[in-house]
Amino acid sequence: MISPFMVMDIRPSQSGTRSIQPPIVSQSLRSPEDLADHQPLRSYRADKWPGWFDGLGIGCPDLRGPVLDSSVALAELAAGGLGVALLPAAMFAAHLQTAQLVRPFSHEVLTGRYWLTRIRGRKATRAMTQPESWLSAR
Repeated sequence: MISPFMVMDIRPSQSGTRSIQPPIVSQSLRSPEDLADHQPLRSYRADKWPGWFDGLGIGCPDLRGPVLDSSVALAELAAGGLGVALLPAAMFAAHLQTAQLVRPFSHEVLTGRYWLTRIRGRKATRAMTQPESWLSAR
């Protein structure tokens, strides 16, 4: 599941600590349509933004700007105030808890699944079976 995230304005105080201010970008986002006025940070998966807007039943704005191949890179750019990224909520829960990113809308869209594969003719090692066991327990 993915959902848009963006940066909080984090400013150093006079004592040198960082204080979290209200989110600058998200103040101007009252509805998903308002995203048309902000820089989308795009994944190499070109269907993410159109799929998210389609799930809401609204048209996707013209998408321009950087295309990256890593959710971590997208999150870093969003946290740096360089745009709005669609990110897997579970993967960036810590960023939300520490207010490095904010989530302006709760709408999520399923964008696919991952597959765990291995070569059938190769004997399974512990390193191969541990991730499978961990995933199966979830």
